[in-house]
Amino acid sequence: MKRRVRAGRLARLDGSVRAVRPVFGRDVSIGLGYGATSFVAAANVWLHGSAEQRQDTARLLLGGGRLTVAYEARPSHAKPPAPRTGPA
Repeated sequence: MKRRVRAGRLARLDGSVRAVRPVFGRDVSIGLGYGATSFVAAANVWLHGSAEQRQDTARLLLGGGRLTVAYEARPSHAKPPAPRTGPA
């Protein structure tokens, strides 16, 4: 099944991996800071963002910009959230 392109130029992940592999080989922290972090952040926008957010994200990354992502961290002793019982 072929997916319709929403924004940007990512066609296959293996091509992106080949492109950033030399950077990781030279300096892992730069690979994470410039490659992996922006990819994870952009994937969230691509999957769940509006058309305008996807276009803005594509324009930013294609223009040489970067994105970052943050997730809420719970202390290791915190109880996990209760499962949902009703409709989401």
